[in-house]
Amino acid sequence: MPRKDPLPEPLRRSPFALAQALDLGVGTDRLRGDDLARPFRGVRVARGGPLSLVQHCHAYARRMRDIEFFSHLTAAELWGVPLPTEWRDGADIHVSTVGQRRAAKARGVIGHQISDELLVVATRYGLPLSDPSTTWCHLASSLSDDDLVAAGDHLVLTPARQVPRDPRPYCTVQELAERVAAFRGRGSVRARRVVAQVRDGAESRRETLVRLRLLAAGLPEPEIGINVFDASGTWIARVDMIYPAWKVIVEYDGDQHRTSTRQYERDIRRLDDLHEAGNRVVRIRNSTLALAPTLVRHALRAAGAPV
Repeated sequence: MPRKDPLPEPLRRSPFALAQALDLGVGTDRLRGDDLARPFRGVRVARGGPLSLVQHCHAYARRMRDIEFFSHLTAAELWGVPLPTEWRDGADIHVSTVGQRRAAKARGVIGHQISDELLVVATRYGLPLSDPSTTWCHLASSLSDDDLVAAGDHLVLTPARQVPRDPRPYCTVQELAERVAAFRGRGSVRARRVVAQVRDGAESRRETLVRLRLLAAGLPEPEIGINVFDASGTWIARVDMIYPAWKVIVEYDGDQHRTSTRQYERDIRRLDDLHEAGNRVVRIRNSTLALAPTLVRHALRAAGAPV
């Protein structure tokens, strides 16, 4: 088999348009090589395993009109929203236009034509996408109530530690509520009903699902993302959920607690400190998610709560 000519340096690590390659002197026969994937018509990328969503969107961006932007589930994943099903290489992406501009049409693209004067096109990873609060409104037509709340919790979260160059929250609870009140698209009725359950403080989708199960069972709403101190005022931990009046803490244990020895040891010390400070800690895992209301109710009753 003849050896293929190497691609020019600008084309080796990122998706590129055929026109760009031709301008750099790459021949049409080389552009038909089986070492190049064709995610979209007129776009090539050097094969090197499955593309991430960001890479896939950058591939589409090589042929994107300046009136288009990523939206709906695609924008949600670009904002890092935890969804029940993650995007996989080869799945469709959502692309929108606003007003009378024709919706996107391409293989692998779900096009939307949106009428919304309040929509703002933001930029993330160098890609145009719908702003956080509008993206959440669009999710109201496709997600369950609980997953919609989890998506909102993610967008409004003020994390314990900020990530450089990625300031959060992406939108505040108030900004989200105001955007929902003005939204008139598909899912607007559900969005207005569900937005009242969105809270700042949940660090993961599972934490939100635990909180919603507790509320659905008639238990009082816990405070979330709270720092706990001992009697001397020394900080112990930031906990997922707490009923401060009864010193009952609810924690969701993810996989990192099982797969990391260092994390496991830190958790044991943390639990010991919380217990020594007089707290009851209810630990919920994925396998015990359905039992969360029962476990928390027992702990609250043991602490003297009228539940």
